[in-house]
Amino acid sequence: MSKKKIVVGVLIFFVVIGYFVHTNKTNANNKKNNQTGEKIKSVNTIKLKELNSGKNYIVRQGVIKGEKEIYLSPKAEGRVTKLYKDIGQRVLRGQMLAKIDGVEYWSQANVAKTGYNFAKKSVEKTKDFFASQIKQAKKGRELAKEAYEAARKSGDEDQIGKMKANYEMAKKAVKTAESGYELQVRMAKGNRDVALSQLNAASSVANNTNLKAPFSGVVSQVMVEVGDLVSPKRPMFLLVDDSAKEIRVSVENKFLKDVKVGDSVKMETLKGNEIEGKVKALSPMIDTHSRKGIIKVTLSNDIKDVNIGEYVKVYLPQNSEKTEEKEVLIPQNAVVRLYHDNFVFILNGGRVNKVHVVLGDVVGESVVVTDGLKGDEIIIVNGQQYLNDGDRVKVNK
Repeated sequence: MSKKKIVVGVLIFFVVIGYFVHTNKTNANNKKNNQTGEKIKSVNTIKLKELNSGKNYIVRQGVIKGEKEIYLSPKAEGRVTKLYKDIGQRVLRGQMLAKIDGVEYWSQANVAKTGYNFAKKSVEKTKDFFASQIKQAKKGRELAKEAYEAARKSGDEDQIGKMKANYEMAKKAVKTAESGYELQVRMAKGNRDVALSQLNAASSVANNTNLKAPFSGVVSQVMVEVGDLVSPKRPMFLLVDDSAKEIRVSVENKFLKDVKVGDSVKMETLKGNEIEGKVKALSPMIDTHSRKGIIKVTLSNDIKDVNIGEYVKVYLPQNSEKTEEKEVLIPQNAVVRLYHDNFVFILNGGRVNKVHVVLGDVVGESVVVTDGLKGDEIIIVNGQQYLNDGDRVKVNK
């Protein structure tokens, strides 16, 4: 037998031996798994007590707003022909924001102006006409008076009677002319004032086709584009006065009574920056559905690292003796949502328990649990989507 055949035979022998060893090991492992009847799943956990909000405050999410915010709409219907400002741009009081096609309104304003000018001239013409009537009546009265005096001197009773009657008629003519002057001028002025009111209204509408900023601030939203048809019922811009900022927080009624106007409030931005403010106002009414009220917290003007619309965590002070109101915060990614129910898995020894929870407000990347947890559990935050109640798990280091 050649050496080559001997080497090949030895190699085949070792391959066969290795195959049998591997097969036996695999069968042993399979037998072990079959005996346990379950697969150990790997998960990540977190201790809830590290996220507990504490006994002397509750954590809610608030949004930063300007103390003065207004939606701006045109006072006339038309198409947008030009936009002067965009989102995020600053604007001064009186600056143009948009131009709206107002040809029709300017035409109406011109018609109203023509009517006003005509009515204004009518007042002067009425004054001149009735002033001349008064002048003539007074002249006739003077002539009648002279004739009456001459008749009295002549002693002719018949002439005296006639001249006296003419004089009385001349005096009445003066009063009639004066009354006519007052009436007709008053009517002419009334027509003029109506025309002026119509002119002011038409001019106001025409002028408001140019939308201007009522105060200085920053453009937060632009809801139209050039060519859009707009009207007084359609907002075009949201203008925010960001020189003064406040935070509005929705809080359950049971927590409101421990918050007072003037209380100092600590907050945390989503970037992790700590800021402070003071309670400015408390809602006098509670929403009948949510049973919540609004708290307004003002920020000092020297805080520059926050923006309008940014969300922050707000730590609202509570009575330190109210330990029963202690809240639990959990990461949102720990929640398993099934239809309309919410669950979390808690670690109990080497196994997990599926627990139903009732969720409250969202606070950044966390959410408040109002019922279902005590706050000292260890919950699964990764891998829980594949778990069932009672599964054995291995915690990743």
